[in-house]
Amino acid sequence: FGLTKEPTVRDSVEAGADVVTFSGDKMLGGPQAGIIVGKKQWVDKMKKNHLTRALRVDKMTICALEATLKLYLDEEKALQAIPTLRMLTMQLDEIKQRSAELLDLIGPVEGMNVELEVSDSEVGGGSMPLEKLPTECLVFTHGKKSANQLQDELREYETPIIVRVTDDKVWIDPRTIQQEEMTIVAEAIRSLA
Repeated sequence: FGLTKEPTVRDSVEAGADVVTFSGDKMLGGPQAGIIVGKKQWVDKMKKNHLTRALRVDKMTICALEATLKLYLDEEKALQAIPTLRMLTMQLDEIKQRSAELLDLIGPVEGMNVELEVSDSEVGGGSMPLEKLPTECLVFTHGKKSANQLQDELREYETPIIVRVTDDKVWIDPRTIQQEEMTIVAEAIRSLA
């Protein structure tokens, strides 16, 4: 689906690594947690360290992690149920439909110019800091407000809306908006008038 091949945890273990550490949120799209897998002798030594008790995760995190891992047993289910995976695998055609839908929801806004522009989504994160995926963004300007002012107003909206500012324009990437959030984002943009 367009991402550069990164070694998986399984790849690292099968390549002979004694211990592999990874992030529950960045690697799995689950709860924030540090995960350690590896050879029993090394994991057992880590378990004996006194810090283990102080740094262990709580039961809610373990439950959330278990639920996330169970989703991975069915790849199609995981791609739909885990927001991070859904966003990373979203195809450009679907993003274009979403950007057109959002543009329709916004409608004309006095004093603002809103356009669609092809761009890149930056994957970011610890494992893919430079990875980019094709997208189509809503780009808007206001006749009386700078892009930074618009950004500040959106961040201070009752449901904060996070955007990026480039070339004194505000950019919103529909890839990162959940379907149930589309109306909220449209209302926030209309409020900028």
